[in-house]
Amino acid sequence: DSEAVRLATRRLSSCLTRNDPSDAVLDGTIGLELLLGDDQNQSLSYKLRLRAAALTWLSGSSIPATEIADKIKQVYAVRSAIVHGKKPKARKKAVDSNSTQGEDDRQLSAELLRFVLRILLAHPRYLEPSKIDSELILRGASTASEGDPGAAQ
Repeated sequence: DSEAVRLATRRLSSCLTRNDPSDAVLDGTIGLELLLGDDQNQSLSYKLRLRAAALTWLSGSSIPATEIADKIKQVYAVRSAIVHGKKPKARKKAVDSNSTQGEDDRQLSAELLRFVLRILLAHPRYLEPSKIDSELILRGASTASEGDPGAAQ
């Protein structure tokens, strides 16, 4: 869906340029939801983790799927804290870690959204999240034996 790509690209731009890191994280996660979400009300964070991890099959990158899933989980924990008005846990540094923590969260949100956008623009068939589910998550990346659901992966 080109509208989803257009809106996600705008969210990436906002994520990178906002003054407030919390707003930037929200922009990044909204962009991810536009690209990987659907209209079903199941656990959004879980679905996005699975779908983003599945896209690593197409990325040509050596980044493990588990690392992408963990990063999505991390940024959604930050998003949840922002949306629900909770302060993120302070890091173990004696210095004011919150000043850089917001920037780290912003960078992570932008990195993940950029990663997903890059893959989906190269493989537009997966702009429909249900195709990620059926072709990448449930069947793996193999396209051999399209008509044979029992084909070896």
